[in-house]
Amino acid sequence: HRRLSGVGGGDSHGVSPGAASANFCFHSALLFPQARLNVVEDAIAVFVFNTEQHPDSWNVYDSLGEAYADDRRYDLAVVNYRCSLALN
Repeated sequence: HRRLSGVGGGDSHGVSPGAASANFCFHSALLFPQARLNVVEDAIAVFVFNTEQHPDSWNVYDSLGEAYADDRRYDLAVVNYRCSLALN
């Protein structure tokens, strides 16, 4: 995943430092399944906030879509992936 592995604080696509932290935590969740539920919920909260702060950024909707997909909330994942594609 280009976005998960290469996000720094505040890039030209509107990704906030909080989203970068959430991405790091998101990867950690893959290594620690017992913590996965809280990490995914926290990541979703950060990504929702990031879409509110940067509504014209395709990348924030892509991040949120991926988080929803990882949480098996596919209907919301599709909505956010479509927003990302419309902006990209």
